Amino acid sequence: MNSTNLWRIDGLILRGILMNKTTIKFTIPQVPGSVNHLYGHTKFGRKYIKPQGIEFKSITHNSLSNIDIPLSIFHNRLKIKFTIYFDTTRKRDLDNCMKILWDSLESHLFEDDCQIDEYTVVRAFDKENPRVEVEVENII
Repeated sequence: MNSTNLWRIDGLILRGILMNKTTIKFTIPQVPGSVNHLYGHTKFGRKYIKPQGIEFKSITHNSLSNIDIPLSIFHNRLKIKFTIYFDTTRKRDLDNCMKILWDSLESHLFEDDCQIDEYTVVRAFDKENPRVEVEVENII
């Protein structure tokens, strides 16, 4: 027996078969900087993204450009695992890296970050190849 889903995209309703568990993996070839280095505030209190943040978002979007993201990922509940490979063992707050990662992935990998039901962040080290490995799985 087939289950069906309805998706609404730009006013169109699409009908499709409920898909099996789907996992995609990709690598962002740079480690994000701290939220303090990537975002700033105007004298009126408005938040803006600094040039380093814009560059990281561009690198992330390029990493996603070769991936065909299935509707089962883009429109459903998700579980995400981030493995951040730093180039040094220097003390860092993982939470400071996450804001730019969420901002970079939203609307490219998923519609809204409220779709994320579970996420894991793992600290790792690779002096020669700092990067972020991302594994995304739809939750059935």
